[in-house]
Amino acid sequence: PSTKSAARPAFRGPNHPARPSMGWLDNWRQSETVDIQAPDPTTEVDLSRGAVWYSGPWSARSQTYVNLLVSEVQRRSNVRWSTPEPDAQHPESVAIILSVDLSWDSAERYTISVGESVRIIGGSDRGLLFGIGRMLREMRMDYHQSYSTAMQTLCCVRKGLKISSQPDFKMRQHQIAYRPKTNSYDAFTPEMMRREILDLALFGTNAIEVIPPGLDDADQSPNFTIPWLEMLTVASAYCDELDIRVSMWYPAFFKDYKDADTMAKAEKHWASVFGAFRRLDVLFVPGGDPGGRRAEELFWVVGKQASFLRSKYFPQAEVWVSSQYGLSVSVDLGIVERWKPREREDEFFSAAGYS
Repeated sequence: PSTKSAARPAFRGPNHPARPSMGWLDNWRQSETVDIQAPDPTTEVDLSRGAVWYSGPWSARSQTYVNLLVSEVQRRSNVRWSTPEPDAQHPESVAIILSVDLSWDSAERYTISVGESVRIIGGSDRGLLFGIGRMLREMRMDYHQSYSTAMQTLCCVRKGLKISSQPDFKMRQHQIAYRPKTNSYDAFTPEMMRREILDLALFGTNAIEVIPPGLDDADQSPNFTIPWLEMLTVASAYCDELDIRVSMWYPAFFKDYKDADTMAKAEKHWASVFGAFRRLDVLFVPGGDPGGRRAEELFWVVGKQASFLRSKYFPQAEVWVSSQYGLSVSVDLGIVERWKPREREDEFFSAAGYS
């Protein structure tokens, strides 16, 4: 509880006229220790007045990236950059210019240069996204406001910064399993799912792997915020918005695909799952876990699954197969001799992974 006392001196704050002292506010002021450090003009560029635009031919994602950079800077610094037209006059602002150079040999390469303006260039849409992520990591950003302190903001970057980077590894994929077994991701809201995908992308993840319902999981979780298939729609749509690849781990788990009734059930399941996606780059079929089966049967099933996917939903989808269970030694399946891979060039077969 606070009290007022005539014996206390009047307090005149920066935004208020003289007024009687308030005990709780005086105590707050005395204990206030946060002081946002201002940019060092000799080594840093103050970006508290920034103006962002996209230079060059626009793609479907150009405005997305402009908005993303503006919102992420505001989220970290409480500074709102403007987004004027490229030819508009902005003498009091530092220009932050985004562009893509498709002539580069690496689509995921990016460069950042800081001079009188800040330039972020990507070898593709995705390369530009990674450049934006690196720019955010290079900046110093902070903000603070309390009952006794007006808003303080910090938004700056090191002078003369020059970065040119491209990935050492082509695949940098992360699984986000919205499923009952995880007891973590299954409590995500759609907004939390988008945030997770964005944070991973800003640090260079170029693919997200998801898992469909109907395998050896429960059909629902008490933690689910939306149904499983709806979350696959949310995740795949946001990945497409950012130009992040989408992979699905999807075992061939039905018992006997050569049985007509079983194949009908499988195709119904394929349709419900594939139809939920807004983007799907890779169908990843493990040799088991569940559904372990011998190599010849596995490849036959994968061919059917791939043909269904490509003919009805995503014609350019890749198909990956791993040797989990069925392609190696599996006591559970009665396979005691190690399988020796052979050359395969069937149209459904894109890659094989061994671990």
